[in-house]
Amino acid sequence: ALREVPRAWRSYALAQTASELASETKMRVGVIRELAAQCRGPEEANTLARAIGMGIGESRLPRHFSGEQVAAQLEALPPTIDREQVAFGFGLYVGRVVHAFYSFGDGMLTGFLEHTPASLRPGMACGLGAGYRLRFVDPPGRDLSSPGVRRLVGLLAAIDPALEGPFRDGLG
Repeated sequence: ALREVPRAWRSYALAQTASELASETKMRVGVIRELAAQCRGPEEANTLARAIGMGIGESRLPRHFSGEQVAAQLEALPPTIDREQVAFGFGLYVGRVVHAFYSFGDGMLTGFLEHTPASLRPGMACGLGAGYRLRFVDPPGRDLSSPGVRRLVGLLAAIDPALEGPFRDGLG
């Protein structure tokens, strides 16, 4: 049980467990509910929610991604799980997958945005920027202009032009 994990390891154990649970073919919502009940404060609850988002992204290859399935997974989560933090975690994962030169990850980005509530879009866009930022040894600022950033901003703008701001907030 998470209660028995030493304090120094709790966040890692929580994130790893939540990510693995969310990446399963059939997400075990009851176990996620039990894990959420063991969170000690908002920091752990946010870690749990972000890890769920990353796990949902990791659960399938980009070519098998379905925005409808993600929407159903989000709907199935216990109400105590912050969906905005889940969206951030999903964006964090996708930001490491999408690429300036290949379109294989585009469907993950657009599928999420098209099939989930609009209220989750800014969190996902911010996570997307943060995930993209992780690629750099010397992290860029929010004003970075590169082929990859232009491509991502274009994909976001095709669905909601207001998402560039949260994306750039995640960049830096």
